[in-house]
Amino acid sequence: MPQAFDETAFQQWYAGHARRWHLDPNPDDPEQRYDYRQAFLAGATPDPKTGHWPSTWKQGGHPNLIVGGFHTQTGQRVPGTPRATSAEELVRLGWEPETAQRLMATPEPPSDGMVGLADLVRRYQRDERRQR
Repeated sequence: MPQAFDETAFQQWYAGHARRWHLDPNPDDPEQRYDYRQAFLAGATPDPKTGHWPSTWKQGGHPNLIVGGFHTQTGQRVPGTPRATSAEELVRLGWEPETAQRLMATPEPPSDGMVGLADLVRRYQRDERRQR
């Protein structure tokens, strides 16, 4: 029989992490875009050095759902987003070295003929730097 969710234990667990990692004291604030209750049930904790939580429980709109042009939960390339230029850059962005190597070997999906806004901005910025 499944065990009932212990809200008191969760609140204590979350409060400790919120203090240590300077999180919003309200785990239900929709701006957090992270399911801390599921993380609690799974026994997840943030990286002890960085405070970064596992991507598994990120919700839509989380600012780090796409990192280096790849979806952090699926590892899939997200067309129209800026892609990291090297495995080293992906590692600096938080990917594990082995995963970064694999992601960099992922070919760019075929273009549908449309240029994404992020690509246009990146090209404009690159051209501006060249002209200086």
